[in-house]
Amino acid sequence: SATDRDYYMARFYAPQARVVLGQTLQGVASAAIDISDGLLADLGHIARASRVAAVVELSRLPLSIAMQRLDDRQAVESFALAGGDDYELCFTARPDQHVHLAEFSELLDVKITEVGRILEGEGVSCIDSSGNTVPDAGSGYQHF
Repeated sequence: SATDRDYYMARFYAPQARVVLGQTLQGVASAAIDISDGLLADLGHIARASRVAAVVELSRLPLSIAMQRLDDRQAVESFALAGGDDYELCFTARPDQHVHLAEFSELLDVKITEVGRILEGEGVSCIDSSGNTVPDAGSGYQHF
């Protein structure tokens, strides 16, 4: 629809960086990055730098109303995992920080969603609601 197209255009041409949230996360988040290259690619930067593995649960990804209206589930998953230029924050935090994160979410009126977990190992993977690995989930923008 035209409304959805306008939404996407505004998000692409006038993204709203989460500067205040980023500043508020200091001392609470273990690592953080904006999602400019796609969730999987940017989470991959965190995982490599921290020498850990990350698992993203596809069913937990927050989707806009416009994205939820798309009929092509494969395209929706691809956009959510590998689409870039979003500039939302992806960050990691210890489980004992959940109370602080809930407070920040309410105080700043910003939805904070736990979308996965950090494990020993390396790399980033994605699982579906049944716990099965999602093959070819995409990787996002590659600079080199």
